[in-house]
Amino acid sequence: MNNKKKIVTFCIILGAAILSYFYGLRDREPADSSAPPVVRKTLKKTEESKVVHSEEAKPSKPHPVSDFCRSEKPFSGSDIVHKEAFAENTHFKKNGEVYRIRVFVEDGQNTSFKKLVFFKEDEDGFPRIISTKGLINPTKEQIGELLKGGEVIHREADISIELKDGRAFNYSEVNGEIVKVLDGNSGYSCR
Repeated sequence: MNNKKKIVTFCIILGAAILSYFYGLRDREPADSSAPPVVRKTLKKTEESKVVHSEEAKPSKPHPVSDFCRSEKPFSGSDIVHKEAFAENTHFKKNGEVYRIRVFVEDGQNTSFKKLVFFKEDEDGFPRIISTKGLINPTKEQIGELLKGGEVIHREADISIELKDGRAFNYSEVNGEIVKVLDGNSGYSCR
């Protein structure tokens, strides 16, 4: 190797060593404020990012099911990996008559699907089926057409959720308020 190649190789190695030294200083926290200004600026940015990170790490608002089941380990909406309403009832009044729209999960031979059944209550308040045809996997628009011109009396829903940690809950709500929760793993009520 000639002298020029030796000098170039030495300069490259020396440059790499100097760069790694300064990068090492930048990542290291100084013991006192007499550290070089470059290191203090880096430390300040690191401390600020820790503050932002800790604010982001604040626990999310507990899910209403978690509030209902106080004996269970709390969880938030971000812990839910699967949520499905397996039955929903909407009671409404239209032209002086009371109707119900029931949407529920029906198991088929090879799959499950949502089915809508439309009821009208008789004079005793007993629901009588009006129509079920053509209402498999109903859309919001189809449900909206049935509700058109009516006044919602109340809504009920039975919902199943599964969490990241493997726990499952089935709960019932009326007008968005939880009224009953079952531990999906044991089948027992939370209360």
